[in-house]
Amino acid sequence: MTRQCKWIGEIGDMGWLGLLVGAVVVLCAGRSLSKTGEAIAIKGNMGFAWVGMVFIAGATALPELFTSVSAVLREKSPDLAVGNCLGSIAFNLALVLLLDWVERRGNLLSLGNVRIAFPAALAICLLALLGVVLQMKDVQGILGGGTLLVGCVYLLGVRMIYRHEVGHQDAVSQDERTTANNSWVEGPWRNIWLRYLFLACVIFFSSLVLAWSGEWVAVRTGLGSTFVGFLLVAICTSLPEATATVTSIRLGKVDMALGNIIGSNLFNIFIICICDWIWEGPIAKDCSSQHLISIHLGCVLTAMLIMGITYKTKRRIGRIGLDTLCIFLTYLCGVLLLYRLALQP
Repeated sequence: MTRQCKWIGEIGDMGWLGLLVGAVVVLCAGRSLSKTGEAIAIKGNMGFAWVGMVFIAGATALPELFTSVSAVLREKSPDLAVGNCLGSIAFNLALVLLLDWVERRGNLLSLGNVRIAFPAALAICLLALLGVVLQMKDVQGILGGGTLLVGCVYLLGVRMIYRHEVGHQDAVSQDERTTANNSWVEGPWRNIWLRYLFLACVIFFSSLVLAWSGEWVAVRTGLGSTFVGFLLVAICTSLPEATATVTSIRLGKVDMALGNIIGSNLFNIFIICICDWIWEGPIAKDCSSQHLISIHLGCVLTAMLIMGITYKTKRRIGRIGLDTLCIFLTYLCGVLLLYRLALQP
């Protein structure tokens, strides 16, 4: 009996150790990933916003893809998969408060390029379409019905963003090329892409360790069935996005940080489409109607982000801009509403 208790204690220590080691690895890999993204943008003249939306967001969103697909195939819980993606969308937008606190040159959104508003508007359109699809509970179509339309709009929108970003001659200015303290830019393309793929794999597997360890610790400490337990796991899976965006801000690349947030949200919407296609029926039939509140919250937060980028207010409260503070407070109100609804029988 004593040996069994000792073994359980060792497993518990491994759970906490997994959280610590996974967090450290993600922090280091996220910083290197942002520098690699900077090298890709400068060497390929692709624009920092485009690189953040596609390459950095694609790498940091891999854990959400794995956990959502696993929830559908292994746990037979499409409702959990949809909630995971929609929760990540709202949490990513709430990260602007942290980014604004790190950015010391001025208000974060006032420094962002107005071109970020285009992919952000695409995210609102996709969320609105997704809300309609989730209400089509009795519609049976090819590949899950409406999600096929959402997926096609996503792919078309990504191509439009590419042409919109890369089509500008000032994608990367000469000053940004000369002032960038990045030795990787001088290396060959092969080394840059190999480094990117390696860091993406490191972030993916480290995030899995974080998610599993966080879930185990939440259950072990008695928080697994509470809102705090789910919040712990959400923070663990969103750590790659937070690390990459903060590092981008420290590199002075606001567009790459904002592009990472918007790109991750667009990819999360596409993940819901993938989950619908691999599920045994329309995913809307097995999803709670409370997800509509999460969709509305994501639309409101994204719209506030667009207003902040275009209005460019200079008003601050301490080191926090008034626009990012409003976004974060709106996020907290939405989380509180969802929490109160979850308590209802």
